[in-house]
Amino acid sequence: MKKKVLMVGLFEWDRPNAGGGEVTKPRNVYNYLVDSMQDECSFYQLDFFHYRHRPLALWAKLQRELKGKNACFIFPAGPNGSLFFFLFFKHYFLHHKISVYYPIVGGWLAEFLQKHKKLIPVVGAFKGCFAETRGFCQKLTSLGLKNIFYSPVFSAREPISIDGLKEIVRQQQKENVLKFCTFSRVMEEKGVTLAIKAIVAYNQRSEVKNKAWPMATLDIYGHLDKKYETPLQKLVSSNPTFIHFVGTLKDEAVITTLSAHFACLFPTYFFGEGFPASLLECYMSGLPVFASDWVYNSELVHEGVTGKLYPPKDQQALLAVIVWSSQNRETVENMRLECRKASAQFTKVAAMSSIVELLKKE
Repeated sequence: MKKKVLMVGLFEWDRPNAGGGEVTKPRNVYNYLVDSMQDECSFYQLDFFHYRHRPLALWAKLQRELKGKNACFIFPAGPNGSLFFFLFFKHYFLHHKISVYYPIVGGWLAEFLQKHKKLIPVVGAFKGCFAETRGFCQKLTSLGLKNIFYSPVFSAREPISIDGLKEIVRQQQKENVLKFCTFSRVMEEKGVTLAIKAIVAYNQRSEVKNKAWPMATLDIYGHLDKKYETPLQKLVSSNPTFIHFVGTLKDEAVITTLSAHFACLFPTYFFGEGFPASLLECYMSGLPVFASDWVYNSELVHEGVTGKLYPPKDQQALLAVIVWSSQNRETVENMRLECRKASAQFTKVAAMSSIVELLKKE
């Protein structure tokens, strides 16, 4: 008899270009499991998008949907969503048995549980919690949790071919402009303002004005946070030659669009940062990442091989990296091939292996 598995998350299938790990991870995990385990499991979805502000209705809906299920995957949307699900299962476990799988989005859970220590036993009763980086696994394990598994992000997109990447590099060698980009949620905490100001400062250097160094541009990709809309408009309108806000990319355009750039700037200081899928997709595009040394970035960006690291919130340090890259274009070009190679280790099979192994034992 097939196992019955309920998957609860923000799927938002009617918004195919919706971004962020809170949407892409449940979609990717669901699609992979349906494709690989459809002979062993029947999968059911509960999209709680329309229940986000109706906790009592979601509580009742969950109780109904869990009847007859062998396992449940939860993809809470941030700390508030997690608090709801943890409290729900604290109550549910008193009267029912079910295996709960928690593929974690982001890297904030350890700090959350330190503030809510009474919820640690609830999370410890889950079948498994699947963390995106090894450093994050260690943090969670240090809280006494014995059910932590390493499960990095993966992407459903196809990487650029090595030959295709080499051709793009050859074409860029003929250009006297360095095309940088940011690829994340467009918000202050992701370092977008820092990236803009660093590019503007670079172009104000006398070496650039005298054309001894190439000019630099910045394309900003991603979903725009409403709170950041006005500050971004001011920054872009003040520097229209160098700075361009593009917005969300269509799925089919992500890899080809990113690969047309020189490098990605990622000066994040976002609290919940884990393993951003955007970073992996930069690697899949053969794009080095110049990232802040924030939380787990040093685990993901290999200094001098797949990118460069610098102190968080340090515009001058970021500017120094941009200047360095303009004077070491051949080194950056070599990084591009290393990035493409590095992306190969984050396959669907590798990322999902611990989840599949546990689910098969149900």
